Amino acid sequence: MTTNLVPAGDPVPFDVTAPIPGGTVILEASAGTGKTYAIAALAVRLVATGEARLDQLMLITFGRAATSELRDRVRASLRNVHDALAGSQPATEHAELVSHLHRQGIAGQARRRLRGALSAFDTATIDTTHGMVSRMLSTLGWAAGRDPGLTADNDDSAMIAQITADLYLARYANAATQPPLSLQEAKDLVSRVIRSPGTAPAAGPSALTGSPYLPAVPARGPATGDVQIERAWFAGRAAVVRSIRARLAGTFGFDDLLTDLAAALTDPATGRVARTRMREHVKFVLVDEFQDTDPMQWRILKAAFHGSLTLILVGDPKQSIYRFRGGDVHTYLAAADSAGTRWILDTNYRSDPAITEAVNEILADIALGDPRILVRPINCHHDRPRLAAAEPPVQLRYLIGDPETGPPTAAQARKAIRHDLVEVVGGRLDGGHTWTEKTGHARKLQPGDIAVLVRTNRQGEDIRDALLESGIPAVFSGTGSVFTTDGAAHWLTLLRALERPADTTRVRAVAAGVFREWTGDDLACATEDQIEELRERIREWARLLQAHGVAAVAEDVMASGHVMPRVLSHPHGERLMTDLTHIAELLHTTRQREHLGISALAGWLAEHIDDQHGSDQQDGRSRRLESDAAAVQVLTVHRSKGLEFPFVCLPSAWDRYEDSRFVSFPLAHSQDGQRIVHVGGRSDPTFAAALTAHLEEERAEDLRLLYVALTRSSGGMAVWWANSKANTTASALHRALFGTRDLANTVPDRVTIPAPQQIRARFAELASPERTCVEIQAVSASRGSRRVASSGGQRSGGQQAAAGGRPAPAIEHARFTRALDRAWRRTSYTALTAAAHHGTAGTRSADAHDAALTQGTDEPDELGTADEIDTAAAQGGQPRDAGSLPAAAAPSAHLPGGDVPGDQQAWSTPSPMGELAAGPLFGTVVHTVLETLDTTAADLDAELHAHCDRVIDGRFTGSGIDAHHLAQALGPVLRTPLGPLTTWRLADITPTHRLSELSFEYPLAGGDAAPATAGRTLAQIADLLADHLPPEDPLAGYPDALRDPRLPVDPLRGYLTGSIDVVLRLPARALADAGPDPAGAPGQPRYIVVDYKTNWLGQWAGQPLVAAHYRQEAMAASMQAAHYPLQALLYSVALHRFLRWRQPGYDPHVHLGGVAYLYVRGMVGPQAPTQPLTGWPLPARSGVFAWRPPAEAVVALSRLLAQEAPT
Repeated sequence: MTTNLVPAGDPVPFDVTAPIPGGTVILEASAGTGKTYAIAALAVRLVATGEARLDQLMLITFGRAATSELRDRVRASLRNVHDALAGSQPATEHAELVSHLHRQGIAGQARRRLRGALSAFDTATIDTTHGMVSRMLSTLGWAAGRDPGLTADNDDSAMIAQITADLYLARYANAATQPPLSLQEAKDLVSRVIRSPGTAPAAGPSALTGSPYLPAVPARGPATGDVQIERAWFAGRAAVVRSIRARLAGTFGFDDLLTDLAAALTDPATGRVARTRMREHVKFVLVDEFQDTDPMQWRILKAAFHGSLTLILVGDPKQSIYRFRGGDVHTYLAAADSAGTRWILDTNYRSDPAITEAVNEILADIALGDPRILVRPINCHHDRPRLAAAEPPVQLRYLIGDPETGPPTAAQARKAIRHDLVEVVGGRLDGGHTWTEKTGHARKLQPGDIAVLVRTNRQGEDIRDALLESGIPAVFSGTGSVFTTDGAAHWLTLLRALERPADTTRVRAVAAGVFREWTGDDLACATEDQIEELRERIREWARLLQAHGVAAVAEDVMASGHVMPRVLSHPHGERLMTDLTHIAELLHTTRQREHLGISALAGWLAEHIDDQHGSDQQDGRSRRLESDAAAVQVLTVHRSKGLEFPFVCLPSAWDRYEDSRFVSFPLAHSQDGQRIVHVGGRSDPTFAAALTAHLEEERAEDLRLLYVALTRSSGGMAVWWANSKANTTASALHRALFGTRDLANTVPDRVTIPAPQQIRARFAELASPERTCVEIQAVSASRGSRRVASSGGQRSGGQQAAAGGRPAPAIEHARFTRALDRAWRRTSYTALTAAAHHGTAGTRSADAHDAALTQGTDEPDELGTADEIDTAAAQGGQPRDAGSLPAAAAPSAHLPGGDVPGDQQAWSTPSPMGELAAGPLFGTVVHTVLETLDTTAADLDAELHAHCDRVIDGRFTGSGIDAHHLAQALGPVLRTPLGPLTTWRLADITPTHRLSELSFEYPLAGGDAAPATAGRTLAQIADLLADHLPPEDPLAGYPDALRDPRLPVDPLRGYLTGSIDVVLRLPARALADAGPDPAGAPGQPRYIVVDYKTNWLGQWAGQPLVAAHYRQEAMAASMQAAHYPLQALLYSVALHRFLRWRQPGYDPHVHLGGVAYLYVRGMVGPQAPTQPLTGWPLPARSGVFAWRPPAEAVVALSRLLAQEAPT
């Protein structure tokens, strides 16, 4: 199968013996049609016929590995044709060329020419693009205007950080207002501009229409408050400053080579001389992998050679999949339009007929991003299958899900497909499958013959792990950087300790890391002598590094700590060992090259770990394969390009979630064809249009990725499809299978999932015998699969014949007779109350509970349920959109709880968060800031602003939450007294008096040993609470709510897990005004369970949010509607069990101080409205809901959950 670039007039099939026209020629390939073979054949033909000497050819390809392969192929082809002409051996390759030379009567001349070429092969110009450009610049000399003393430096991370810091300081050092850009935002912008050569930064009204792409902003002048102008200023200055800095430093990068040569060739004064000099010794230029070129490379080739000599551009636009690193299929198409001749490679030498037919069936007549890029049938060299198997060579395996529960989530589908894939791979390796080599020898299929192609590193690692767990050898080769690995983190820990051996914390970190692997018990029981011994060893390593480099340190560390045998004994130890060695080599090379000390080397490594935008294609960054052993090859589609395997699995072609929230710099093309990167940010009025164009180009490349994945197989293939809730409709496979082509042969961006019967009908159509050789199999979520249809002559049911011709014995299903304890589970507050939160009446079963518990993952179609629900919705009102902002309007006459307000101060005090967005993401950001803020800072406001910047830039980039506005809103929260608990504020509580994110997991009814009849129910908890709460308690009515029929009725048996936002330890001085000390316990601290809530308690009629919405009555109603009292009780039990172990002389009556639910939107500052509360000496503040369940109730509940006898 192939694709043709369809011009006005069909391309001519490639014939190595045909006349070669002058000018520019496009040689269009398809997967498996032998591009490298064709280029080598052309080179041999040109030399053999005397049309050019070998040194008059320029062969250019992409990457060092491809260059090495091309050199070897050209040399071998020269030798093969020479020997065939000499009669010493038959022509095993290029037989047609040999025959042509004999027919032309020039065989003797050709042989002499080829012998001369082999003798002078080192004069051949076969190089990478950057090697070719460097060679050209050297040839041009003064005409290029380039300093010959420059040195190469392709690691730009340090320079980007320095440029950003300098520009930021120069721009904002004297600014009177808060900079509109954070330092991290500026660094991201500068990095993107510098690392996008040939791509114009664009912003503002003209971003998509043409030059100028950026608004004109003076290089010098004061900063403005306009974020668009500031972003344009940074974008305009970044590349200019980088170029100046590089020249001052005497360095250059690969991209500088391209820029300098393009400038030299197009310079009005020197360009003609430069172009003439480049053509002096060249007659033919052949460029491989041209579909991956970028605009700058084509600009060079066009200026130097187009229209002046024969320029042959070889490529396959269907395989243009490197857009993310500069590859531009639009450039290929523009070059193709300017070509005078088009050839096509029309025979597939890689795949068996079934593969080519199946790929054509799936992608037939679909435009892969442009109407000119189509998949069309071509000739197949192999006329019979080489993979001998009981199954048809191509399987499409589909997962629909359970009719009762509906479509699976992405995580459920992935899990089921992983299980099925393991069975498929295991079946191919069972000894009954053979592969026939080129020699005709048939051999057993080996693990290394099988490839599993995935979209992401995470998917690849999961599948590799599943294969390894099943005893199938597997290795994963992804596209990630080695700096993102655990190996890099371990080396940074060691370097930090070498930097400061006196720091015991750093020494202990090394002890706990991979280089020593002390256990928690080892660390806890370590004597001073043991710590000092390790400290002295670290000092020795520091001296060794200074004297002999990182390699010497690595050798001693590995040997003295027996690192290799320990690491290799762990699961994935081979992977970790490879990464550790790789990082050590990079550190050693960097130190030797840049003469770095320990601190500078640690800083270099930390910077590369933090650099999330660094290309993994830079020298040395890409992770290495952990093993050369025969193993199933799990690799990303990008990694697989150019490779082929007898059998290929595609488990994730159905799986694509299009999430534009994290696209900060859309990459697209303007109306005049210029490739642009939009730097204006989301508030730019043209951002939406740029984002749309970016997504359209991504979807087009996704179709090309599917083509690449489908064409890696030479003999057999298994492709999986699933109808997940959110990840299927935008996937290329689904669009290809179910999308309707329009007149331009394009398929929709998203295709609705058809009904099950339509799905089966479409698959049955694919498997019809007259159309293709595809077998369809349904995959069950419970791991099994069954054959639905097959056009390969295989029976879909019944007994198969055994090897000796006898019927195989009937296979029976294994029967599972043991009763399962379906009530035993690992549960949480969120899982227990999920049904009530979502209003699902009657959701009481264990299955429903388990489904709720699986939520909270990071999968796009299964966002975790937030426990901060809209109270109005829970009480029957209309919920507000999670991302909307409240509109200003007159206050309602009623509180959320239904009370008439009597406190005018409360109604006139606005919430500091009234204009901020709502939703789970906002709540997570607020939690993160409050739980990690250092309240001991001398300038708390400055620290709060800086911390909000760090949190949002570090973990929530693209969230749309403004760090400055968030910090302004959290200032009053920190300064609101925590009445009625204490007069102290959050700002007064230092990190030593708070424990953030106390995670717990405690057994219910005995945990693992729980008998099947054990366990307590929520109804029993309600009874216990009703027995202990006095009538005046603000939550006295909650036991009735806890009997909600929507809540689970099964016994609680197994484990309860959770994480308390914060536990506060209030010292005696903080409790001075909060009432007398408990009898007999003066000066003892109290521990408070704190939970931060960002719930919106206002009305939905456009009413502004004010403090009155967070009076005690409103918060009590919110607490009960969301079942927060249950959460408070379960968390209090966790704290009770924790303090039993950690607090000397623990007494629950003394040390349990209750719970505080801090509704931060109602915490308006020091003057927060107050309300007197019965039983509390201090008044309550708006937004602070305090509850002190009786200590007896907490102890009784702990015993109830543990199923202990009451005391």
